[in-house]
Amino acid sequence: MKVYSSFLNLSSNLFENFSAKTEHGKRRDIQTLRAIAVTGVFLFHAGFPVWNGFLGVDIFFCISGYLISSLLLRQGSINLRIFLDFILARAKRLIPAYLAVVCFTIVLTSLLTLPEISQATLTTALMGNLFAANIYLAGATSDYFGASANNNALLHTWTLSAEWQMYFIIAILYWVASRNTEFLKKISVLLMILATGVSLVLWLLVEVGPKNDWGHLSRFISYYGIGIRFWEFGIGAIASFYTIKIGRFTNLKLVNSVRVGSWSLLVTVLFYRTENFVINSTIAVAATLSILLTGNCSEPKNIQHPLGRFIQFIGLCSYSIYLWHWPFIVLAKLLFPGIIWIAQTAALISLIPSVLSWRLIERDYRRHLSNKKYSNLKILSLILSTILLIQSCHYLIAHFNANNRDTANVMVTGDIDPGNFQKLLALRYPSCDDSNIFENAIRYKGVVACQQSFAKRPIDVAILGDSHAQQLFLAMTLAAPSTNFTYFTTEAGLPILEDPQFDRIMGYLLKSESIKTIYLSARWEIRGVPVTKLINSLSLLAEDKKRIFIFDDLPTFPTDVSSCKYETKFTKRNICEVDSKYFFKVRASYLPLLKQVAADIPAISVVEIPFFVCDESLCKMSRNKKLIFRDSNHLTFYGADLLGEYILREEISLKEDLTKFRN
Repeated sequence: MKVYSSFLNLSSNLFENFSAKTEHGKRRDIQTLRAIAVTGVFLFHAGFPVWNGFLGVDIFFCISGYLISSLLLRQGSINLRIFLDFILARAKRLIPAYLAVVCFTIVLTSLLTLPEISQATLTTALMGNLFAANIYLAGATSDYFGASANNNALLHTWTLSAEWQMYFIIAILYWVASRNTEFLKKISVLLMILATGVSLVLWLLVEVGPKNDWGHLSRFISYYGIGIRFWEFGIGAIASFYTIKIGRFTNLKLVNSVRVGSWSLLVTVLFYRTENFVINSTIAVAATLSILLTGNCSEPKNIQHPLGRFIQFIGLCSYSIYLWHWPFIVLAKLLFPGIIWIAQTAALISLIPSVLSWRLIERDYRRHLSNKKYSNLKILSLILSTILLIQSCHYLIAHFNANNRDTANVMVTGDIDPGNFQKLLALRYPSCDDSNIFENAIRYKGVVACQQSFAKRPIDVAILGDSHAQQLFLAMTLAAPSTNFTYFTTEAGLPILEDPQFDRIMGYLLKSESIKTIYLSARWEIRGVPVTKLINSLSLLAEDKKRIFIFDDLPTFPTDVSSCKYETKFTKRNICEVDSKYFFKVRASYLPLLKQVAADIPAISVVEIPFFVCDESLCKMSRNKKLIFRDSNHLTFYGADLLGEYILREEISLKEDLTKFRN
């Protein structure tokens, strides 16, 4: 028991799990929550093995709901003036540091990057100033973890827009409810519970619902939309209603045990690698909720441990750290692509402006704005004038950046429009014969992703996977023109039995007598390799006497392909190759798992293809002054042709397998 008590006391000193206030007037446990949340996001974005670090956003939303609701509840009756004072207080807290980051980012992005890359950042800044960055990104970004999104230096500001939208919702909700102050809390609780419950149900439906086209769109929008994100904010707000009622427990050991358990769960869920996002997010929010609820349950202590003081300082700087780290990471990866540790180095460097931002803007400038000689109207006018100035500069910067590409000096030739690629593919190949699969197939740029080499002829080889299966289909049809290939893609991107889309395809494959060979190709870096699930599904195909080839993947380049085709006028450089060490480091995370699947089923072989574009030192986006990639991880027609030739030249067993299909 003594050891256990000592452990609890040490944990309390390190994390300061009580409601004691720092010298800056903030609860220490909430500062620690902020420190953990921003550390998770920081390390995740920088590429450290913090598998669920993005859950820091969930923690931030829960904290915000709790604090904002507490602030409004303390006001009692809320009239228009209190409502405006609340909005202005949030503006003074959030906007100055945000504007500093936006100014820094749009200037450097416009000077150093091409229009194809910087335009998204400029538009995000424009929409962010209108508190609508999340709405823009939901419609403009096809994949949060994709290259197009990861090249947006202001991508992370979607959370600020979402938070502002939730501020307005909760403030208006309390304002309406406060017309009858007698029932303020009761009405607020009921409305908040209703809104939170609806949001939670929608979130669960989206995350665990059917994997159809609507489900994919909804799962994507859920990352940005407040409708499905509101439950995290709402649960924090509901917690604020009950924190005071709970009071101070007399059993301090029980309180300590609960809180230490909550801290442990919170840290564990950030670092433990698991694919169940619903469980992870639920644990993160529940642990945060537990800490917030018990914040007034014990006597405060003075923090003495150096590590504890450091954690508190990170909590104080958390907002600035969140704002500054991502632009530094993106710009470093764009300017020095493929260099190992460049993201981590840039992230660490970003801590310098983060601390300065907290000291000079969040602390000193905010105090200056809070000086009584500045009326609310003057402060609001100052903030709005700055925003309007940035909006005006946005046009000038965008005009400059639009001419920052030296089109007179095209470094390599090739089409980089994904829409054109899909249209040409649709013109060249007929749609797949099976109407049931065709009608339920996904679409790329409006083109149904279900085609075959020849219409109304038995299929020889079926290719399964995601969009990488489509490019493998093109490569193989060019390399083996007499063979009838087809490809089937699903939202999950992998042949998993519980996926309704794949179940339909599996039924077709097992019934087909002509299909003797199956290829599997996917973006393994993103999809992961669920070994057990793959073995379960592929073993059924192997039992049906089908030969299976699992294809390794090509690299995902950290920069846009336009950076290879053109050079910027300012930097006078184009980027067509990157250090291959970065890719091989990523590849090492999934290749052994693919080989494990193949080792379990004798009918499976693994086809390794990255040396088509990579050697021991470099990975290249072009060959013979022609682009072989149309974006960061998909091939052009020319690239697919070269890949097909490479596969037949290097993979003897696959070439021999194709000979049985020759007419």
